[in-house]
Amino acid sequence: IVYEAAEECNEDWVAHNEPSEFLDESVVAIYKDGHAPEEALEELNRVELTEDMIGEQRAMQEQQRKKASEENRNIEAVHKKALEEDADQHGVEALNTNKRDRRTASDFQSEPNKRTKQ
Repeated sequence: IVYEAAEECNEDWVAHNEPSEFLDESVVAIYKDGHAPEEALEELNRVELTEDMIGEQRAMQEQQRKKASEENRNIEAVHKKALEEDADQHGVEALNTNKRDRRTASDFQSEPNKRTKQ
């Protein structure tokens, strides 16, 4: 209410809510234009983000994430291709790349009991 009243009375006034040592207490200082401290001006000039601005920021972040993941995929593909070419030249082949865990559910459940007994 004080902020609105200060703006209605004089547009050159700057209202600033100063910190207090108590939670339920509030100190509002009103400065003339040009005499306000920097922290009051920073708070006054701080722009509240609108929903559109937040959406734009999220879109930009998502675009950057996609670009980074695409670059990582490209790098991985280049490394994989280089390894395959090197393996072809030297007759090397990767073994056991398609291993599968063949234990049953009961084996998984009994495994912690075996560890405690040892």
